[in-house]
Amino acid sequence: KKDVTWTITNRVDWTKTFAVNHTISFLLGQEASKSRYDFVQAEAVNFLAGNNDNLRASATPNTTDSYFTEKTFTSYFSRLNYDFENRYYLDLSFRRDGSSVFGPESKWGNFWSVGATWRVSEEGFLYDVKWLTDLKLRASYGTSGNDRIGRYPWQGLYGYGYNYEGEAGMSYNQLANESLHWEANKIMNIGLEIRLLDRIDLEIDYYDRQSEELLFNAPLSMTTGFESVMSNLASMRNSGFEVTINSTNMAKDKFRWTTNFNITLNKNEIISMNQDAVINGSKRWRVGSDLYQFYIQEYAGEIL
Repeated sequence: KKDVTWTITNRVDWTKTFAVNHTISFLLGQEASKSRYDFVQAEAVNFLAGNNDNLRASATPNTTDSYFTEKTFTSYFSRLNYDFENRYYLDLSFRRDGSSVFGPESKWGNFWSVGATWRVSEEGFLYDVKWLTDLKLRASYGTSGNDRIGRYPWQGLYGYGYNYEGEAGMSYNQLANESLHWEANKIMNIGLEIRLLDRIDLEIDYYDRQSEELLFNAPLSMTTGFESVMSNLASMRNSGFEVTINSTNMAKDKFRWTTNFNITLNKNEIISMNQDAVINGSKRWRVGSDLYQFYIQEYAGEIL
């Protein structure tokens, strides 16, 4: 087998400081990538002699298989950063992504973000607070996309190897869905960063991530001959808090003692679906429920 990926990136960076306290940096770029996976297999057993590995020297008929898959991706991106007195920061970004994973009318998606940071510790009223090394307040909102669903999810696919009485055959293995398009995520984040005594770091974040047009295999009636078809099935929200604490307790010569702590509280909820309900193994997805909530039968007073 052979798995080859190439990526070409072109970018231009520009930074300018003016009026002493104002700094602007700008980035403009383009990236293209292509992945190809080739697989060839030949198998045989019961050879005439132990040292003869010629496939034709086996008593059992040879098993052969071969296929390849490809994926291409192109992106145009830009970013603008503004910094005033190392206290106030503004970040803007925009990108346009194209993926071969989607159909001819849905290959491209536009995504953007905006963020701001206030370094409170640089304000004059905190200059004399010696135990406070750094203090930041930040907020951001933006969108992103997802195309990680295989390489040919929108196309109708045939499978080979269904031979009968010496005649080659093939079977329709995957339904086409030309309306398949980008999954979009809307992400809001509000955070606080504190560094104390130059050795204790605390980060507190609140996030709200709304995923729209989620890419899932939507179940089908067995009368269609297929179990499912890849679709933009639902919308979902994840929200919660994340707290991280890192500290350097001791650092002397070659000895270093650090402590790391992290906790996340997350709430998941399905907010819309294009079907009434979907049963996926031990889960049942429906509006208002948790994507990870179990749906199984009670037995002897217990849920199995």
